[in-house]
Amino acid sequence: KYQMRFFIAVLQLSIILCYDTLKILKSGLDRGPIIVMHPENDDTYPEDVRESPARRELYDHFNQDGQLTVQIDNTIREAVRPYWIGNRQKRREIWLAICETLISNGYTDDDAEAEADRLMEIVQRQEEYDG
Repeated sequence: KYQMRFFIAVLQLSIILCYDTLKILKSGLDRGPIIVMHPENDDTYPEDVRESPARRELYDHFNQDGQLTVQIDNTIREAVRPYWIGNRQKRREIWLAICETLISNGYTDDDAEAEADRLMEIVQRQEEYDG
């Protein structure tokens, strides 16, 4: 008996939530079409970052530090070698180059190593760095 009342209450609440969600969605449609901004045309990115998806991701990662973004991007591009993703030694060379750049920008050794680990995940996702 109590289980049935609970089930009915949950069902009623679900119906109310669905109705409210539909009203919100419908009100959004009344405002006109949704415009999708192209980041390469977005003035929130500096000009030297805007055209490159890899640089945009680095820029976002570094909290809009354009100078560090460009330095790290250049470091990666100089360190990347063909077939680096499947080669542990080539990945390590990129990682070390990133560490050196971070240290030259005021990171401690430990912080640079931790940051390089995070950056390697970004680097591996970027087609621009395929070498």
